[in-house]
Amino acid sequence: MSETPDKFEVAPSGRSRCRACGRNIEKSQLRFGEVLESSYGDGDGTAAFWFHPRCAAHRRPEKFVVIARDEQAAAGLPDREVMITEAELGLALERLPRLAGAERASSGRARCRHCKELIPAGVWRIKLSTFAETGFFDPLGFLHVSCAAAYFEIAAIGDRLQQAAPELTPADLVEISSLIGG
Repeated sequence: MSETPDKFEVAPSGRSRCRACGRNIEKSQLRFGEVLESSYGDGDGTAAFWFHPRCAAHRRPEKFVVIARDEQAAAGLPDREVMITEAELGLALERLPRLAGAERASSGRARCRHCKELIPAGVWRIKLSTFAETGFFDPLGFLHVSCAAAYFEIAAIGDRLQQAAPELTPADLVEISSLIGG
């Protein structure tokens, strides 16, 4: 059994939100809880940040993989081996867990974190964020979609984009993937 307080559990209600994608975690759905020291200092001094299991595999792989490898702790986790593989990819490619979605640039003022050039208004850009003790620090920055493969060291990021940004349409994902080259 794992020594970490992080855990998988069935959501008792539909009120919790995934800390990665922002969608509700439905009642009776399996969720991943990252247990951290509470900044409020009440009760036992801990707070849980809840994630959809796949969101945790993509955005918090170092925490997810420890619990997911424990067959007893991960009992009932669908696609367990697939998600462990996805988490391990995030561990191997250290920038990959920063992928927080995609959007069209609202202005032409943001610079790409990879090439340092301005990202023109209206074009697709990749959003980046990183985890801090209070949750994800948004935004860490942006990338040109064409710089994503070089930055992440992998072109096939469509599944991760779809999980991180459920508001993207299938047409958006096709367009973004064609710009990445994956």
